[in-house]
Amino acid sequence: MQLDGRVSRDLFTMAGGNAAVAVGADLRREEIDDNAVNADYGAGLNIGGEGTVPHTNASRNVGALFAELSLPVIRNLEITGAARWDHYSDVGSKLSPQIRVRFNPAREWLLRASAGKGFRAPSLWDLNSPPAFGNSANALTDPGCPPQLIADEDARCVDTQLNVRNIASPGLKPETSTQWSAGFVFEPTTTSSFAVDYWNIEKKDTIGSITADAILANPNDLTLYNQFIDRFHRSAIGTTLFVDQPLENLGDLKTAGWDVDARVRFLLTGGRLTLSFQGTYVTKYEQQLGAGFPVASYLGNSFNGGNAYPRWQHVAAIDYERGPWLGTIEQTYTNGWTEAFLAGGTHEIPSTSRINLAATYSGFRHLKLKLGVRNVLDDLPPYTDVSSNGSHAAGWANAVADPRGRFWYTVVTCTF
Repeated sequence: MQLDGRVSRDLFTMAGGNAAVAVGADLRREEIDDNAVNADYGAGLNIGGEGTVPHTNASRNVGALFAELSLPVIRNLEITGAARWDHYSDVGSKLSPQIRVRFNPAREWLLRASAGKGFRAPSLWDLNSPPAFGNSANALTDPGCPPQLIADEDARCVDTQLNVRNIASPGLKPETSTQWSAGFVFEPTTTSSFAVDYWNIEKKDTIGSITADAILANPNDLTLYNQFIDRFHRSAIGTTLFVDQPLENLGDLKTAGWDVDARVRFLLTGGRLTLSFQGTYVTKYEQQLGAGFPVASYLGNSFNGGNAYPRWQHVAAIDYERGPWLGTIEQTYTNGWTEAFLAGGTHEIPSTSRINLAATYSGFRHLKLKLGVRNVLDDLPPYTDVSSNGSHAAGWANAVADPRGRFWYTVVTCTF
């Protein structure tokens, strides 16, 4: 159930136009009532990702007040301030302010900047769901197994997906963030534009789990294993029955980088050609694995028990439009990175590039047809030792690559 409303009005006249204000409120009731599909699920005995967790029932009330003030100080300068106050009946309240500035020093130039704070409350699932079993994403070696079983490469100890027990935490604090950005848009002509923006984001009290995969990510360094050894529940002979993975406030996350967006259009005989390019260059990706842990960098490497984040990614495209026809050729690119082998050592993941083609026809009334082919050159994704950056599909990184070879697709769009 949700109820919201807002009102706005002009306040007074400034040199650049009318100052305006908007205020609003949002009230809602959040509830979950999830019933297990059978008795084993209800007892929390399911292993893996299928099925539900045990019966979960919880609710809370959420309210928010927000306001925005627009100030056109002069003809080419506008300042906007906004604030939002959120209250959750189970985790408390938070005020999130924001300020934005837009300045046009000349017709061709737009300078822009913004800064603000953010807030994300833990979900009802994060706070209330009963313990439920699953398994690690990667095939791991359990160093706590009896040495003889490890030497015999026993399947319970070596290259195995360990059972894990996921646990909610009623005492979770909300995530908070501070972010700012600054950049410009340059439009030298009506058919071209170039934009560059720098962004910086810092999160505190990020919500997540220290997983079995992270604890055992580096087989040559058992520091994390020794620190969290009490989370490994063992059988009488010493094999791991399951590993506890409670949700907790892990610590800080800091990331920053540059976004680039360029577009140029050319009028050709009987048609129009558009060149476009969007790219992101990440300059920082640092994270604490847990509260009180040192800050580790995951930019361009996966040495620290986490996923690697490539420095550069882009999409470049050429569109040619003539009458009802539109043809597109697109290139996607992701920079490579250095990965830590699960068995020890490192290797280089090469950069990946894909070519996609598409043709669209919109000459029918209310109907648009599209035929496309992705991965025209039928390239395979580069091999990775980690199971798909946290999924169960080993050998490729699903966050940045696609395991499918060349494939065709069609889209039919009908409007009424």
